[in-house]
Amino acid sequence: MKQYTIVFILISLSLAGCRSSDSSFKQVQDGDLTIQVTHLKAVSKDDNLLSFKLRLIPDKQLIEEKSSNQKTALYYKMDSCFYIAEGLKKNYAVMVQPVANGVSGTYEYLLEFENGNAPQADTINLIYNDKYINQKSYSLKITDK
Repeated sequence: MKQYTIVFILISLSLAGCRSSDSSFKQVQDGDLTIQVTHLKAVSKDDNLLSFKLRLIPDKQLIEEKSSNQKTALYYKMDSCFYIAEGLKKNYAVMVQPVANGVSGTYEYLLEFENGNAPQADTINLIYNDKYINQKSYSLKITDK
């Protein structure tokens, strides 16, 4: 009986940990591509970086039509595809790190932007300017800063 109680407690804690009240998650989707982004909280208040985790999920048929060079570019040539729009100014990512997530057909990145001179707005306008899948631009407005 004691073992069942312990197992029940562990399962309850695991399920409670899966629940997320993170309002910074945003998803944009069209017929070609789904983009999911989460704003990662700064470790300290003195941190001058905005960090995000972003996942690209292209349409399976569309990505199969791409050449191996285009698929490779989705790992190694994404530096200028992400920026934060601040009026007419573009704040490009200072770091774009591909993440090996183990999910075939998806591409995941850790993004960091400098936040030194940025106004303290309530909404961040993160832009993904695609160069390798469908050449469209996607705007993700993230309200939790």
